[in-house]
This record gives sequence, C-alpha cells and structure tokens, in this order.
Amino acid sequence: MYHCINSNLAAVRDGTKGMCMKQSGDRKAFGKYHDIMVLFLGFFLTTIVGGYLSYSWQTRSAEFQINAEQKRYEIQAATKVFEEISSLMDKRLYRMRRINMGLGNKVDSEVMDIRWTHYRETLFEWNENLNRNLALTQIYFGQEARNILQHNIQTKFINLGRMLESGRVFKGGNNTYEKRQLVADDLNNYIYTFDLMLIKNIQNGSIGSFMGKE
Repeated sequence: MYHCINSNLAAVRDGTKGMCMKQSGDRKAFGKYHDIMVLFLGFFLTTIVGGYLSYSWQTRSAEFQINAEQKRYEIQAATKVFEEISSLMDKRLYRMRRINMGLGNKVDSEVMDIRWTHYRETLFEWNENLNRNLALTQIYFGQEARNILQHNIQTKFINLGRMLESGRVFKGGNNTYEKRQLVADDLNNYIYTFDLMLIKNIQNGSIGSFMGKE
C-alpha cells in the first residue's frame, strides 16, 4: 500500500497520472458468481451432451435391431422358397426317372399308367406355380438364379418330358432309355448346382434386400 502511495506522489510531482492497480491475474470470469456459473455450465453441458449421446446410441441400437429382425424374416422367407422349389424339382425329376425306367424295362401298362398319372400331377403343380416361383426366386436370390431356373432347368425339364412322351409312342430310334437317362443325369446336376447356390446365399445372408451388402 505504501508503495502504491509513493508511486502516485511521484507521478504527481512528475506531472503524470499515476495508477495503482491490483493485479488482474486472480480475477474470476464471472466475479463472485464464478463458482456457481462453472457448476451450472458443467451441469448444462453434461446434460446436453450426455442426452445427445444417449439418444444417438438408442437410435442406432433401434435401427440395428430393426435391420436384424428384417434380415431374420427374409432369411426365413428365402429358406421357405428354396425348400418349396427344390422339393418340387426333385419330385418332378424322380417321377420322370420312374417313367423312363418303366419304358426301358417294359413295365406293365397298368403300373405305367399310375406312374404317368403321378408325373402329370407334379407337372400340373409345377406349371401352376411357375410364374410365382420365378418371381420369388428373383426377389430372394437375384436375376441370375431366376435365369438358371427359367432358361436352363425349365428348358431341360421340357426336353426330357418330350423325350418321355415320344418314347411312350415310338420305340427305338435315337430316343433310347440310355439317352433319356443321360439327359436326366444332366438335369440332376443342374438342379444340384442350383440348390447349392441358393443354400450358400442363405448361409451368407445374401438374400432379398440384403443381396450384395455382405
């Protein structure tokens, strides 16, 4: 204090304006309310930031759960589509093989009539659901799978069916049991490869709206 007075007196003598100021280093930003304001700001920031982070986490968690549920549903639906189509293809091919075996072994006509009836029932079921199965295959397994089913497997089924119908009327020639058996074996390989492709897609979760996202 005495140093401050002496400094001011010296300034008066020298004709200058003297000031004795308290060091500002210990001043607080909010004055006497500094501690309260710091506490308030800390609470405010914690509430706002914490609330935002909590909301963001809950939103992402909800989106993840919805996405997981949707994928689970589509996998179940795709599995059902695969089982129906695969079972129908196997049944149709099996009944065609039985007809071919009957033609080759000259089985009794009554037995053959039953086999033909069973085959035509399967053929009717196949044709009745053809467009539906093609559409479902495309939706859940993609355009490539649909093309294989429509242009490869379906075409081979038609070809083998015509050979069986022809073999029932005309004996001998190029339409032999062995020839038809080779066509059936080739069709069986196509069906197996097709089934394997669909199963892998289901296992990888690359089905429906999730195709290409893995």
